[in-house]
Amino acid sequence: NLLKKYHVYSIQYVFLNGELKFTSESKNPIFGYYFGKDKNSNEKWKLYFPNKTNYRFIGNLTQKILQGYKQLPESGDLLIINKSMKDTICCNKLGFASVSPNSETTFPSDKQLEEFKSRFKHILVMFDNDRPGKHNLWKIRKQYPEFNYFCIPNSLGAKDLTDLVKLKGIEEV
Repeated sequence: NLLKKYHVYSIQYVFLNGELKFTSESKNPIFGYYFGKDKNSNEKWKLYFPNKTNYRFIGNLTQKILQGYKQLPESGDLLIINKSMKDTICCNKLGFASVSPNSETTFPSDKQLEEFKSRFKHILVMFDNDRPGKHNLWKIRKQYPEFNYFCIPNSLGAKDLTDLVKLKGIEEV
C-alpha cells in the first residue's frame, strides 16, 4: 500500500525517445518513482537502479520537486527532511511525515522551507551517516540553525534509516 501511495513501481523496460535503454533483471532490478505530469503533459520519473555502482538514478525531475511532498499531511508536529525516497517511505511507515530533495546535494528552497515552518511545529534534517551525508548536513546546519539535525549513530551499523530497519526490524526502530 505504501508503494502505491508513493507511486513506486517495479520497472521491466526503460525506453528513452522510443529506444530500449535498460531491461530489468533479477540481479539488476529497476524501480520507478512517478511524479505525475508537468504543465506540458510530460511524465516526470526518477528511476532507481539499487544494485548499480554508477548511475544509480536517472530521471527528468527538476530540483524543485520534493519526493513525498504530495503525500504530506496538511500539518503536524514533525517533518523529517531526509535524502531519499526510500527513507521518506520508511519514515511514513514509522508514522512520520517526510520529504526528500531530488538528491543529497540539494535542499528545499527557502520558499518551501517557509511553507514547512508554517505547517509543522518541528523540522528534523536527517541525512546518511557517511562522509557525503555528514558534510552536506554540516553545510545545511550552518545555513539553517533553527532546525534539528540527526544521523544514525555509527554504533548501530547502518548508514541510513532504511538500512537500520533492514538490520534491526521495523518494531525495534
